[in-house]
Amino acid sequence: FEAGFDGYFITMEYVPGEALDHVIRTQPERIRKDLVTILVRLADAVADAHGHQVIHRDLKPGNILLTPDQEVKILDFGIAARLDTGATAGPAVCGTPYYMAPEQIRGQDTSPATDIYALGATSFHLATGRPPFNEGNVIEAHLNRQPPDPAELAPHLPHGIGAVILRCLEKDPPQRYTSAAD
Repeated sequence: FEAGFDGYFITMEYVPGEALDHVIRTQPERIRKDLVTILVRLADAVADAHGHQVIHRDLKPGNILLTPDQEVKILDFGIAARLDTGATAGPAVCGTPYYMAPEQIRGQDTSPATDIYALGATSFHLATGRPPFNEGNVIEAHLNRQPPDPAELAPHLPHGIGAVILRCLEKDPPQRYTSAAD
């Protein structure tokens, strides 16, 4: 590299597949049929990033590819933070409001719990066909309202999935799962 380039550069493999936001709109039965497998693979991918000291900070269906073999690939680490450098807060609030954790909205330090909240919001969207808060002031809702029970919106959900999603969406980070592996 020439002088003046300091920092991290990301290269990624070409991954055939479709973004989950597109799959939800065009092939909802594909998501419904393989929901548990997709969610487990997504949680494993988030756990792997955290194991490498990386917090994604913008996890959402549009940043996740589903391959023809039902593999899950997380994309767009553009606003990711490294845990091992102490750089867990950005200069301003960043992320996508439909999936942002309360602490991220407030501009506070982010942690793996921030991604677990976004994992919950993304899982809610995959399970029900919509984000947990999709009307009105979404930011205020993430800060102050309890999300609806996904099992009530999607009665076809396998037993227990709704409770797992709601735990990921707890407002207080210590109330969420302690890791994506959990």
